[in-house]
Amino acid sequence: MGVRLSRAAVEALSQQLREPAWLRRLRLTAWERYQQLPLPSGATDEEWRRTDLSGLDLSAVGLLTDSPTVVGTSADRGFPPELLDVASSEGSVAGLSLESAAILTYRALADELRSQGVLFTDLSTAAREHPALVQRYLTAIQPDDSKFEALHKAAFGGGVFIYVPPQVQVELPLRSAFWFGSSGALACPRTVLVADAGSRVLLVEEHLSPLDAGPEVASALHEIHVEEGAQVVAVSLQRWGSRTHSFASHRARVRRNGRLVSLVGSLGGAVTKASVETALMGPGAESRMYGIVFGRSSQHFDHYTLQDHLAPHTTSNLLYKAALRDAARSVYAGLIHVRPDAVKADAYQANRNLLLSADARADSMPKLEIETDDVRCTHGATVGPVDDEQVFYLMSRGLRRADAEQMIVEGFFEDVLAALPADDVREWVRTRVLDAVRE
Repeated sequence: MGVRLSRAAVEALSQQLREPAWLRRLRLTAWERYQQLPLPSGATDEEWRRTDLSGLDLSAVGLLTDSPTVVGTSADRGFPPELLDVASSEGSVAGLSLESAAILTYRALADELRSQGVLFTDLSTAAREHPALVQRYLTAIQPDDSKFEALHKAAFGGGVFIYVPPQVQVELPLRSAFWFGSSGALACPRTVLVADAGSRVLLVEEHLSPLDAGPEVASALHEIHVEEGAQVVAVSLQRWGSRTHSFASHRARVRRNGRLVSLVGSLGGAVTKASVETALMGPGAESRMYGIVFGRSSQHFDHYTLQDHLAPHTTSNLLYKAALRDAARSVYAGLIHVRPDAVKADAYQANRNLLLSADARADSMPKLEIETDDVRCTHGATVGPVDDEQVFYLMSRGLRRADAEQMIVEGFFEDVLAALPADDVREWVRTRVLDAVRE
């Protein structure tokens, strides 16, 4: 379980990770902010009105403070089978990072990329070895950070820091997997990806734990910086265990003529609250945001998305899809925000929900906030049950009902999967989704 959450535990974690003093100060400032902020409540905060946190006791959550151990090969003893399964992809990726509870780690990066200046390491190591670079891009505590974001910035451990220098093209994916099997503890993996001007990179990451165990609380933070003319594809899936309260923030900044394609997948956890925000900072910036949710039992998923247009001639396109069975519930709230200077902005937002049982429920709230003229912005949402005629047709061809529904769910998500640019990444995501459907 680890040690009780406290300022002393945060300091101990920073010391064991051998972090510089400036990073330790950022952690402690975040800890103070975490202490000051109340637990969100639907009674006072509209954003939390549909997500119940009454069963969450943060005082009972422990913090792991053991120093990470870097192992020699990915097949070394100590890794769970799920990470070894990820390790089998090593020959088809440019870099591989495996972590078990932020303690046992393995990282590898192609020699050619290392010689070109690509960094693929953890944040604490990057802060020691490249302080100016990390300080430039690392986000300190912000006035609008939630209690869980403050907790993350105080207690983060594990995850990856990626830097791709100007004009460097990373042709194969970088892959990161974070496993957490300690029940009752806090998991805070952090991803910081920086694609410098004219570069290109594809990141595939996964946060996972045993189906019936895993962290009590997972607070993940993903930060992506797409500099001028850079191209980034970022895929992030979580498959936390059935007891986990998951709070994730995905924040991206896209500069002039940059392009970001992102996919956020939520396939596990008891309660999931995710915020996915992309800021289009320069003319010609483009963002394509995709989301996949599959819920079963009494799982609860609450996603908020923001397409924030701050510059003229920017483009965003969003498609989020949820398929729910049993008594699962999905809440989606999305905002397209066009700022006063963002003339000629072009934005689209769609949320589609498929209900596989009478007790499943989906709520959808797409919104627009337009502060200038000469823009094109549209949004829409649908919620509907599975088509009984489709199920009957497939069953008449010899499929069991469960297999028929699985095929329908796969077809429902297909247009999201088709948006991914790499065949092997697309198949990997498809496999993870089908694994969740079969559980």
